[in-house]
Amino acid sequence: STVQVRFGRNALMNDGRWNGTRWAPLTRAAPFPLKALGYHDDGTGPALYAGGFGAIGTAPLLPIAKLEADGFKYIGPSVYAPSLPVTITDMASFDDGATVRLVVAGALSSSAPNMQYGLGIFDGSNWTPVTVNGQITAMQVFDDGVTRRLVIAGLFSQVAGVNTGCVAAFDGVNWASLSAGIGTFPSPMQLATFDDGSGPVLHMAGFVNLSGTWVAFARWNG
Repeated sequence: STVQVRFGRNALMNDGRWNGTRWAPLTRAAPFPLKALGYHDDGTGPALYAGGFGAIGTAPLLPIAKLEADGFKYIGPSVYAPSLPVTITDMASFDDGATVRLVVAGALSSSAPNMQYGLGIFDGSNWTPVTVNGQITAMQVFDDGVTRRLVIAGLFSQVAGVNTGCVAAFDGVNWASLSAGIGTFPSPMQLATFDDGSGPVLHMAGFVNLSGTWVAFARWNG
């Protein structure tokens, strides 16, 4: 049956299911307020995952949980890892043909004004951090028919030490920029893929610079 999850301002009112008739609270709520949702198959079948923010108990751990029959189960690391996000703003399931990974993006700390950001990649056993020198505002898996890549966009110029021009792609092994990027200080807000019959295209909405021209919508055909 179809399951939806709602989330709100605190851990006492953030988890519920809609079964087509009514909302009902989960037996086991997530141990943190929720902020992002995504589907992922860890090899045991597709499931809904949730990311959020705030401490888990008294520790600032990676706030990620998997929705099971009776509620959310925490799947993050058992000890604090300063290189992994403590606030999750986006997530994606990425299969490069060899390994299926859950990828989360967010902030490494909640201390303004010196916010730091990064990625966490989960292969089913271990979490691997990826350094990003700015905020990630959009994330999307894109398959152009030749290569399947995870694309991220945002207010950054480097990912894993690679110069990226505010948009970067991961093929499962390496990070690289997409062409010349989208300019300095852009504001990409959303990525989406669409195939109108002529082939898959990656679309970007926001405020981006393409060869000196600022636009609100752009396409990448691979």
